[in-house]
Amino acid sequence: MEPQQNRTGDRWNVWRRVKDAWLDIVLIFDSTTGVGKDGFSGTKTMLWPYIHKLAISTGSGRHTTLALINLGSTAQVAASLDELSTTDKAYVT
Repeated sequence: MEPQQNRTGDRWNVWRRVKDAWLDIVLIFDSTTGVGKDGFSGTKTMLWPYIHKLAISTGSGRHTTLALINLGSTAQVAASLDELSTTDKAYVT
């Protein structure tokens, strides 16, 4: 497939077609005390515009699955690849 041109003539704009992606994504969040609650919330807020563009689902068909892991002194799975059934649930978790 040839790269598509966007309105400004730049090469293919990835976020324009990201809903067609079929990915398994694992996000690992640093939840150590050094980062703190504000840092953790800031990271989540920074990532949300990108995650929101993905078609996250656990159903059949073409979609993206997302897992969330908190990494502090130990790793804790906050949500596995088969738990987040919608994009909105990814933000709440």
